[in-house]
Amino acid sequence: MNKRQSSILSFLDELGGPAAAPGGGAAAALSGAMSAALVEMVCNLTIGRSSFAQFEADLKGVLAQSQALRAELTGLFESDQEAFQQVMAAYRLTKRTETERQTRRAAIQAALQQANQVQLAVILACVNLVGLVRQIVDQINPNTLGDLAAAVTLAEAGIRVAHLNLAINLGLMNDSENEELIQQQLKEAFTRLKHDKTLVFNYTLTRSGASTAIVDTLD
Repeated sequence: MNKRQSSILSFLDELGGPAAAPGGGAAAALSGAMSAALVEMVCNLTIGRSSFAQFEADLKGVLAQSQALRAELTGLFESDQEAFQQVMAAYRLTKRTETERQTRRAAIQAALQQANQVQLAVILACVNLVGLVRQIVDQINPNTLGDLAAAVTLAEAGIRVAHLNLAINLGLMNDSENEELIQQQLKEAFTRLKHDKTLVFNYTLTRSGASTAIVDTLD
């Protein structure tokens, strides 16, 4: 077993262990980071090939942006665990007196708010990744279309998990104004996501000649 395999297995052991963190939120960020890495791979497998020379500047730009998003999502992987620990610490505060109960409620709300910001950041980063894929789907080595579609699928997985976490957290809060702001951000982001995802998958299925019968079994 090499060092890379050991790191992956160690993380999976930690994820499957008895501790509550890392958990779903961290996994969502990691799914997004893997999506970004696949976008990078596709760019790197196309850049430098003479038949795609006219797209090289665009691909290099997307490569740089996907690298930045991978770094952001890797940071959010850590931030999610830190935010979760803060939420748990707030719930463990004593509540014997009314003053203590008020302090505890305020701490819980503040910790949940921070956790929400992490989940929202994961969602927006993943939506941006799908947007990058849409920009280059018709500029890349067609042999990598499956990898690019995989990047979209992993990004969407991260989005769905983070979205569910966000919904759960908001249900524990008493901040309708903040919830409305988040809803507006999500509405705009998901409109872009739907548009970009549809374009990517339609192009991929058509260009690759994929079996629509098999694709339809997933729906």
